Amino acid sequence: MTNPNLPVRCEIINTSTATTGSMEQICSTVGSEGGYMESGIAQSLSNPTLRSIAGGGTLPVMAIRLKNSYSGLPNRAFVRVTSVGAFTEDQTAQYQLIKLPASSSLVGGSWVSVGNTSVVEYNITATSYGLDSGSSLLGGFIFAGGVGGGNNVAGQQQTPGIDTRVNFIAQNVQSNDSEIYVVAMKNMNASTATDVGCTMMWREVY
Repeated sequence: MTNPNLPVRCEIINTSTATTGSMEQICSTVGSEGGYMESGIAQSLSNPTLRSIAGGGTLPVMAIRLKNSYSGLPNRAFVRVTSVGAFTEDQTAQYQLIKLPASSSLVGGSWVSVGNTSVVEYNITATSYGLDSGSSLLGGFIFAGGVGGGNNVAGQQQTPGIDTRVNFIAQNVQSNDSEIYVVAMKNMNASTATDVGCTMMWREVY
């Protein structure tokens, strides 16, 4: 009970060579009096430089996950995305906010700390992700305005807030394999590349 803000969670792990095991969980209750207002710290991140997507290609433009530890302790915070902004410079693009189950679901790039006061680290150089391993929380299309007509006004889209019970990521019980949020974008033009970027805003609760 060092952190009473955590949700109820039960898990069983096999620590020997036995092939069978069982666990019984009777009941749990979470109560709130006088309403509920989620605490936490708001954070945001934008691509410092645009990323190029080849014609017809898909790219994980930005991803965030929880650090393995924070202030010398296992990271028991959870993170909830509040909104996502997406941008395309030249061609129509599709965007999705995807929740991945583990760090291994994202391929390539490097993870960088958001800052000393944040429980999150980000990856803006990943090259691919497990297409079948995650769940899409929201998505849409961005239209590059006036392309081909002498008008190079870029298209951009700011998504509304996300209100869903699955909209959170957390660490596993060992605090060494966080779930991941990734903003993936697809170039809808099959032959011409486009530059894209995004902004992700989230709340850290701990």
